[in-house]
Amino acid sequence: MLDQLFEVLLKAPIFRNETLNPTPAIALLRIVAALLVMAAHLLDRYFGLSFYAFGTGAFFVLAGALALHGRRLRGKLDSKDRLNQTGWRYLARRLIRLYPGYALAVGLYLLTLDPAHEARVAWEHFTLFFVLQDRADVYALNPAFWCMPVFVCFYALVAWLPNDFEPKFWQVIVLWLTPLALVGLQVPQWVAQNTPQLSLSLMIILYVAAFALGAWVMQRQSSTKPFEGRLLWIPRRIFLRIAIILNLGVIVALGFFYKQLETQWALPVLLFQYLMIALFALLLASLLALPAKALPQSPQTKPWWIYISELSFGVFLYHNLIPHWLSHPRIESLFAAIGLASLPPAAAPMLFLLLSIAGAMLLSLMSLHVLERPILRIAERLLAKAPEPRVIAPSN
Repeated sequence: MLDQLFEVLLKAPIFRNETLNPTPAIALLRIVAALLVMAAHLLDRYFGLSFYAFGTGAFFVLAGALALHGRRLRGKLDSKDRLNQTGWRYLARRLIRLYPGYALAVGLYLLTLDPAHEARVAWEHFTLFFVLQDRADVYALNPAFWCMPVFVCFYALVAWLPNDFEPKFWQVIVLWLTPLALVGLQVPQWVAQNTPQLSLSLMIILYVAAFALGAWVMQRQSSTKPFEGRLLWIPRRIFLRIAIILNLGVIVALGFFYKQLETQWALPVLLFQYLMIALFALLLASLLALPAKALPQSPQTKPWWIYISELSFGVFLYHNLIPHWLSHPRIESLFAAIGLASLPPAAAPMLFLLLSIAGAMLLSLMSLHVLERPILRIAERLLAKAPEPRVIAPSN
């Protein structure tokens, strides 16, 4: 039933793409994901507003869309091959892309931590929580760090998959229903209590459906035929933009309503997260379906928000760092000395919010160009020394 529903939905004219160039759509969804993650932590800190829209789920959808779409040198050459140097190099590239920026962020967060807990928390974070001793330590620096083992496990899984693997929708449904059954049997709770060092890495089981759904949406959009015309007497481009705005409105509304759902109706967190993942997937489909003229299609027309989207991973890492520093006793004393402590109650939170966003973007920019990209270039030269195996053409 669900399979048929989604098939009919994405076959509708509104979701038929003209020219699939995923860069603008991916960039826009990256910005949305980064904003939602920031909002979940900064709105509560500065304004006391409870907001949770599971922005991390948008990053899961994006990662799946990029990693599992098309035939790429990412894993085994076909279903009969074992993991070879292609899979190892793919996994190495992904880890090199993630870890340097993450390690720098952890080091900067540790400067704000109580020295009594610094060594243990540092060890847990630098090992990506695979040696986790206390589950509370996951949220000691940046709560968003909990998903790093999930990304690592996903890319390790991709490295074992054949290059021509693209998930079917029934597989996505199975990957969605299986975690719900496990949660109903309290398997994750048992794992968290008895083997906390495995609890975060095994969360890939809960969210692998998000990665698969992103890949399936990208696959569907690349195989649909162009559509020209009107929908309900409205030009298709305008109709899509209205759909995108409504989708974002629902995401934001649910983000503010999450606390009431959780406390009054006891809505399981996982069900809410799956609902948000489905909305993110629909948002990606809508963005990919925008006509070619609605989004820039060449580097010469690349606007500023494309470049901003490249900072999304850094914003994800550093958005909580400035609030940590601003709450440090020495910084608070400095603010008091220069008179910022006497700001009106309505002005201080807005000032600190702007400082946090600007600081996160500046740190992201510096990390990207000074640390992450130089390390990637060096790694690419080292990995390129080994010959790339030939991709086997798919059999008819």
